[in-house]
Amino acid sequence: MKKAFLYISGFLMLTLLLACGISLGGVDEEATQMAEMQQTMDHLGAAATSENGQDEPAEPETEGETLEDQEQQPSPTSTWRAAPCNRAELVSETIPDGTVMSPGQTFTKTWEIRNTGTCTWTGEYRIVFNIGHKMNGFTEKYLSQDVDPGEILNVTANLTANSAEGDYKGTYKLKAPDGTAFIKFWTDIIVEAEGFDIEPIEPLPDLDYSRPLGGFIVSNMAITITEPTHSGPCPHSFKLKICYKVEGEGQARYNLRICDPNNQCGYLHGQTDPVFNFDEDQIGQSLCSPNWGYQANKPGTYTVSVVCFDPYEKIMATKNFTCNCTN
Repeated sequence: MKKAFLYISGFLMLTLLLACGISLGGVDEEATQMAEMQQTMDHLGAAATSENGQDEPAEPETEGETLEDQEQQPSPTSTWRAAPCNRAELVSETIPDGTVMSPGQTFTKTWEIRNTGTCTWTGEYRIVFNIGHKMNGFTEKYLSQDVDPGEILNVTANLTANSAEGDYKGTYKLKAPDGTAFIKFWTDIIVEAEGFDIEPIEPLPDLDYSRPLGGFIVSNMAITITEPTHSGPCPHSFKLKICYKVEGEGQARYNLRICDPNNQCGYLHGQTDPVFNFDEDQIGQSLCSPNWGYQANKPGTYTVSVVCFDPYEKIMATKNFTCNCTN
């Protein structure tokens, strides 16, 4: 209301002055007075706007953007995150997970680990056995040389498979000087004793024993041992093989009887003897069985014998092997 009153007052004053100017001063004087009155009107309008607190010129807005959006925009300064000091990755390894080992078999596993952090691994860094089966490996080992960022560390462990069959896993960790572990790696193997690839079954019913050589359908049996004398850590797995000549057609049962240095004896396949079938086409051929596996747990000389059970129990071949334990 106040703004309108000022405008009206200004207009009336301008009209009065113009009328006076036209009658007294002529055209030039009239123009000068009109310019002065226009400045007066502009000044009055500006004063009225300022007093009313409205129609203030607003800050320009970005198209499609509200003031709330402008207030919520992040600072244009970018965020930089430093790479961690201790970081590593496994590049490769020997002895893949699930590798089958014989009981007591020795092996060497190597892991290649790359330094992907920003700190150099010095001699204060160490490899520590963490959990699982150690397999005669080391408990703790400090690095023998520095490993700069981007370089590769080779970790090697000399291990021995467990004496009993089963799955075995042992885990290691790489630790910084303050004891912080930043990568873990492991070895994972399966221990299986070697033997015949023919499933043993219960003793057979009566057979036709009208065969040559007193009823036996095999002859010239011999035992082959891959390493008849072993000098090293025990237990050790010996590999045994039976070779023979086929004399007739039919089925036969035979087993390996082993006596340890204390003369404690037993059959390798227990009380169930493997059964073998021989065809007519095999008559006259010399054949060999797959490997049998026997684990020696103590030092001394062992005796292995091939025993046939058809048509009666008879020792067909005998051989000794020795285990010189160094542990």
